Amino acid sequence: MNITTANRSARIAEIIQKRQPLAQRIISVEANLKNLQNAIQILETDRKQQLNQWPNEAKIVDKLNKIDFSSILSKIEKELRELHKLRIRFARQTLNIGVVGRMKQGKSTLLQTLSGLSDHEIPARSGKACTAVRSTIYHQPENLTEALVTFHTEESFLQEVILPYFDHKKLANILPKTPPQSLDDFPRIQLSPDLLQGNDATTNTIYKRLYDDYYLNFNDYSPFIGKQPIRITKEKIREYVAQEEENGKLTDSKHLAVRKVEISCPFPNANEIGKIALVDLPGLGDFKLGDEKLMLTTLGEEVDVVLFILKPNENGSVWAIYDTELYNTASQALNELSARSFFVLNNKVNGDDSGNLKSCQDLKASIDQQQVKIKVVECLIADCRNPEQANQVLDQVLDYLETQVIELDARYAKSNQERLIQLHEQLKTEL
Repeated sequence: MNITTANRSARIAEIIQKRQPLAQRIISVEANLKNLQNAIQILETDRKQQLNQWPNEAKIVDKLNKIDFSSILSKIEKELRELHKLRIRFARQTLNIGVVGRMKQGKSTLLQTLSGLSDHEIPARSGKACTAVRSTIYHQPENLTEALVTFHTEESFLQEVILPYFDHKKLANILPKTPPQSLDDFPRIQLSPDLLQGNDATTNTIYKRLYDDYYLNFNDYSPFIGKQPIRITKEKIREYVAQEEENGKLTDSKHLAVRKVEISCPFPNANEIGKIALVDLPGLGDFKLGDEKLMLTTLGEEVDVVLFILKPNENGSVWAIYDTELYNTASQALNELSARSFFVLNNKVNGDDSGNLKSCQDLKASIDQQQVKIKVVECLIADCRNPEQANQVLDQVLDYLETQVIELDARYAKSNQERLIQLHEQLKTEL
């Protein structure tokens, strides 16, 4: 591409500036749609009242029953959620790159290499610690690293962390039928290790995550729930983002109350990269049931392009079902995922040995096969520990964003607009 690195900062700033008026227009559309929603709800209430007033008039009852306001109200609610995601994306002051992958694939290693942060800020699991909190890492040219920690509210903790366990079908016969209605209800529920008997390994592992982490440590982390955000220094970041274990038990549970952490730091070897951010999602596959929903929400609202990270086995790898399922899950949240994603195959080099390079090459060669069904802008091979290779990946992604993101945004907004037009046509028909 002809765009030089020196021009990148200005180009990214221009993209962000062009988005701002769109965010303001969406606010107006949301307001109009909410007014329409309220008006239809009044009509629906009136329709039901009319049904009660004419119980013996078959023709009137039949006509009233054919009026379908419920489906329109459902569609309006869905469109309001989509507009909310679109508005948040256009209102952001950065271009965001999401990094997604299962545990132990090199996700945190790549983030460390690109940002210059270390295990003290982005723990890469080496047996005892890993990143357990959604983190957004902002490039800040000033030579200062700090973080803003946002804690769960009581509602977000129950909805995003605890209730997914009560909704899980494998735990239906283990947990009480009535989930906790407040934060104080949770420790009063009778949970016990004895409930693990007679279940399969997956069920037991999911239950133990709820019991060992959230239930037993409740008194330690619950005082932080509902606290106002705090700004902390670089030295304190790890205690709010790291999941550290000893003999299978958490050594500190403070991170369980944290909803997100925003880290600002100067990226090394990143001349004029502009206003960008790396969005780090907790590694999937840890039996924390809220992580998938968290990934969907974050991708939908906070990510412009996503990097899938995979470290192939040295003895050979093939595309597996968990790779395609991860891609399919992400596609639920990020529009036009094939045009907004890259796959990074982590080439783990062992000294003079090429490590898993042959496996990386085999996977790259086969990603376009029809049965794989993973469509991305490009599949890249890079050693996530190598600063030069990691920054080459970043450069390729930023080059792509500079030239394509405006067009992608326009198509995304147009698809929303077309659905709203169809919705208005359906409403006219009903009226």
